Amino acid sequence: MKTAIVLSGGGSKGDFEVGALHFLYDRLGIQPDVIVSTSVGSVNALKLAEGEGAPDQGLAGLTSMWLDRNSQVDFFTEAPWVSAIPLLGPWFKAYLHFHALANSPVVELGLAVNPTLQVLHTLEVETAKTVLGAARAFGVSPSAVSHKMVEVTAQKLKAFQTRSLAAYTPFALFLDTVHRGGEAFFVALGVDLNGVKMALGFWQGSSENHEICEALFRDLERRGLVLSRRILFVTDGGSGLRKALRERFGKKLVHQRCAIHKARNLQRYLAKRYRSEAHHRFTIALEQTHYAEARQMLLELEAWLRTKNESAADSLLEAFEELLTVHRLMVPALLRKTLLSTNPIESMFSLVRHSERNIKRSRGSAMPQRWLGTVLLYCEQQSNRVKGFAGIAQVMATIEAEQAEPPQAQTKKAA
Repeated sequence: MKTAIVLSGGGSKGDFEVGALHFLYDRLGIQPDVIVSTSVGSVNALKLAEGEGAPDQGLAGLTSMWLDRNSQVDFFTEAPWVSAIPLLGPWFKAYLHFHALANSPVVELGLAVNPTLQVLHTLEVETAKTVLGAARAFGVSPSAVSHKMVEVTAQKLKAFQTRSLAAYTPFALFLDTVHRGGEAFFVALGVDLNGVKMALGFWQGSSENHEICEALFRDLERRGLVLSRRILFVTDGGSGLRKALRERFGKKLVHQRCAIHKARNLQRYLAKRYRSEAHHRFTIALEQTHYAEARQMLLELEAWLRTKNESAADSLLEAFEELLTVHRLMVPALLRKTLLSTNPIESMFSLVRHSERNIKRSRGSAMPQRWLGTVLLYCEQQSNRVKGFAGIAQVMATIEAEQAEPPQAQTKKAA
C-alpha cells in the first residue's frame, strides 16, 4: 500500500504545512510515496521531492527554505510573545501559524487550524480553539502557559507604565473610564501634532472621581508629560473629571464635551415620543460649520426642551459652551468629527473587552492591570492617524491665540 499526502494552498499557510510534515516524519514515521499539491503546497512538494531516496534531506531543505525568509514583510516572523511560550521542540514552533498569531493582541485569540491537519485525527487539534487547548493537545500543561503569560504581560505592563513621555507633545487628550470587574480604570489617550494616537496611561479606582483623575495626571507628569492649557481635552463630562481639570486650568481650560454622551443623557430625561425630535435637533446643531449658527440652534433646542422637560433643558445648558468648543476653535469638518466625541478611546475599550471576553475570574487586582497594559500597547501599534490630522496645525494656532487673550475678552468673543 502506498501513502499519499495532500498539501493545500493558502500563501503563508505553507509554513503551517512544514510543522505538520515534521510531525508526520518525526513523530509518526509516515513518509509519503505520492504528493498531491496546489499553490504554495506545490512549492513545498517540490522541495520534498528533492529528497527522493533520502526524505529527511528533502524536509530539511524545505524547513531551511522557510526559515531563511528574512525580508521586512516576512510572514514567518513570530510575534514577540510567541517565543515566550514553552514549546516541545522546533517542530512545534514550526507548527504554529505565525501569520495568524502575529495579528493577535494576546494569546486568547487562538490558534488557526489548517484544513490539511483537520483530517489527522491523531493530532486531536481540530477541537483546540485556544492556545491553552492547543498546548494541551501537544502535552504542554495549561499552568505552564499561564505562568509564562503572567510573566510576559507583567513585562508589557511595566514597559507601559514606566516609559518616558518627555518627548511627547499632545495636541488633544481623550479621557474616559473603562469598568472591569467592579473596578474603574481611568485612561488617557493622546493625539500628537501629527495626528498619531498613543495610550499614555491609566489609573485604577472605584469610580471616576476627582482623586483618581488627579492621580493619573500626576503619574503622566512624573513620566515627563507637560499638561498645559494648550491641550484640547475631550471627555464624557464626569463631575470628578471636570473638577480636576478646572482646578488645574481654570477658566482657560480648552474642553470639548462628548456629544454622544450628552445626547444619551438628554434621551434619558425625555418621554419616548420626544426623543427622535430632540436627537434630530441636537445632531443638526452640531453638524453646523460656524460657531454662531451651531450656538443659535442649540439655544432653540433648549427653548424647545423647556416645553417638554425642564431637567433635559438644564442638562443641555450645563454643558452648552463645552459642546461647542471645536466650533469656537474653527476646527475643520473632518477633524471636528473626531474631536466631537470620545469615540477614539471607546474603540480602544471595545478591543479591551473583546480580548477579555473569556476571562471568567479575575485573580487579584494585578491581573486586570496586566491585561489592560498589554492590550493598550497593542491598540497603539494598530491604530491609524486621526482623520483630518492635516488641520491640527491650524487649530493649534487658534488655541495659542485664544490663550494669549485675557479671560474677559474670550467671554465677550464667545457671546
